[in-house]
Amino acid sequence: MAHNPSIHGLRGVAAAMVVVLHLHGALLSGGFPVRIEPDGLAGRVLSAGHRGVDLFFLISGYLIVASLVRHRSVPRFLYHRAVRIYPAFLVPHLLVFAVGPWVGYRAVSGLDGWTWLGRFVSNLLMLPGFFDLPIANIVAWTLSLELAFYLLAAWAAVLVRPGEPGPGNSLAGRVVRAVMVPAWFLAAGTALSWHPRMWFFVAGAAAYELERRWTRDVHKAADADAHRWTGILALVGLCVVFDRSLAAALACGLVAFLTVVRQRGLFARFLRVRPLQYLGDISYSLYLWHAVVLFPLKRLFGRPGGLVASETLNVGLFLFTAMAGSIVVAHLSYQWVEQWFTNRFLRRGESREWRAYLPVRRFQRAA
Repeated sequence: MAHNPSIHGLRGVAAAMVVVLHLHGALLSGGFPVRIEPDGLAGRVLSAGHRGVDLFFLISGYLIVASLVRHRSVPRFLYHRAVRIYPAFLVPHLLVFAVGPWVGYRAVSGLDGWTWLGRFVSNLLMLPGFFDLPIANIVAWTLSLELAFYLLAAWAAVLVRPGEPGPGNSLAGRVVRAVMVPAWFLAAGTALSWHPRMWFFVAGAAAYELERRWTRDVHKAADADAHRWTGILALVGLCVVFDRSLAAALACGLVAFLTVVRQRGLFARFLRVRPLQYLGDISYSLYLWHAVVLFPLKRLFGRPGGLVASETLNVGLFLFTAMAGSIVVAHLSYQWVEQWFTNRFLRRGESREWRAYLPVRRFQRAA
């Protein structure tokens, strides 16, 4: 799949929305003299930061299907997803559990050894979020839902793609398939019922299928004019209607995302600007690290009297330091973990002889 700069820029927007939301939360919980009415304009704008997660889910649903097709194998798909997600996740995870008990990080402080170990393992396996378990890194609950959708998508691929390793066509294989298909529907239905926001993954997957079926040349000239404002209006609609109707929010999100996928309209054009492309590069690390960076800064600037005498200057310095520090740490994580370490690990993994013995079969692309 060719690189789509508009989707990449949307990653940056989604990450920025979540960071701004948590900056506001840090101001409220850190004792800063800042109060924003939730029903006012500023409060509504800040609360829209919650939709950043839903944008991430739309993107992931689209890219999960694209990745399954590109890797042409479920084992290879799962291998690549694990290598891409876990290294960047592990660094803040280990830091929180190693340093957190000593600095009063609430999720891991005051625990006995067995409780600490159980919480360490459950968070390592990304169980909190999907299950009602204590979470260490407050943003990692989304990774739990994402991991669940990865597994459901891989399971579905095994069932529907005849070239994939699966039950086979023998009598025993047909019996196994007869059990696995309803089991998949049960698992998927349970996941979507427990966590309705996972429907945004489904909407992203639907966007991939719609884009595959549409021909890019049809009504190309009309797209440039008719959809100029569609993406922006649909995104605003997503933020406005989410608390009223999930179905309406999904429809708005799908429409907004399709303009991004097809790179049509002002919103898609805006997403291609250089700053958002950079934020798209570091978006995953920025998402993982900003809450960890906020913790010590909130204590430093939010203590009685603040770091500086002027309350306004103290708040301004906190916001600037928190944002700049999060970007710097995310940049280092992106360069050294997501790029250098992960790429080396991937290359080595691909060159190992045991890779040749994985049950890799090619997907049969639909015409």
